[in-house]
Amino acid sequence: WAFLLNAVSFVALAAVFVVLRPRAVVREARRPRVLDGLRIALGDRKILFVLCMVALVTITTDPPLVLGPSLAREFGVPEVWSAYFLAAFGTGTLAGSLLPARKPNFLTAGCYLGVVGVMIMVLPHAPNFGLAIAFVGVAGAASLLVGSALQTLLLGLAGPHRAGRIMAVWTIAFAGSRPLATAWDTWLAAQLGTSWGVLVLAAPTVPVGKYALEALGKAGVAARPVSQEVDARAVLNKVALGEADAGIVYVTDVRSAAGRVSGVNIPESDQVIARYPVVVIQGGKAPLVARRFAAYVLSPEGQKTLASFGFAAP
Repeated sequence: WAFLLNAVSFVALAAVFVVLRPRAVVREARRPRVLDGLRIALGDRKILFVLCMVALVTITTDPPLVLGPSLAREFGVPEVWSAYFLAAFGTGTLAGSLLPARKPNFLTAGCYLGVVGVMIMVLPHAPNFGLAIAFVGVAGAASLLVGSALQTLLLGLAGPHRAGRIMAVWTIAFAGSRPLATAWDTWLAAQLGTSWGVLVLAAPTVPVGKYALEALGKAGVAARPVSQEVDARAVLNKVALGEADAGIVYVTDVRSAAGRVSGVNIPESDQVIARYPVVVIQGGKAPLVARRFAAYVLSPEGQKTLASFGFAAP
């Protein structure tokens, strides 16, 4: 149904073009060519600058449109929800078109472009999916405003007799930079991920997950794990297999995976100590063996064995 409704919207748009009767415009004597437009742009620094800004707008707005599924996964929502990024961007451009028009200049165009850049930069660090959608909407509005301002500036700089040739280059700057931006964003996401790092933790219902949240709370870190695993071993495997950049587990788990992962010590002030009591149960079947085991654990030899696995002394 989504594809059908989308097709219907294109049919309606085509009908509008059929009905429209554009006014007569002054046309150039010969068909505009891209090479002519490039020569003009290379000879006029202002025109070249505007064309570069047009390409920059396309490159800046590319990540939420191309990497939407990855971003959705980062926020812990289904990948299909990435369509909301497209919807938010489109809604933002519509809202931008309804804002009062201002006389375009380089300063306002630069401010609009700055807003686009800031929104895209803070997008992957939004505290929740709803706020991320709002950031994309603001970016959509600002991109419409900067695009409109740049097109008006470009036509003014070109003049009526060069407009066709310059707009041919504008098409390349606007649409031709999209494949390059998409390829670049995809490669960066594959190499570095869509956020600063991928963190996995154990679920807070298990001890190691509870301890991890306590340590992060002590450090004042508001972490957003991409998944919550069933135990420390599952967290360790995610990191060892390269499916996550970091996780919080016991020291003993890091020792057991030497060579596959590297450990980073948590500052002493932020550490949470997991305590393991050893007791002899009254009425047990083998009280003598239990006492000997407890004595061994507390002996220098037992403590040395425990230390080799990462356990601290009681």
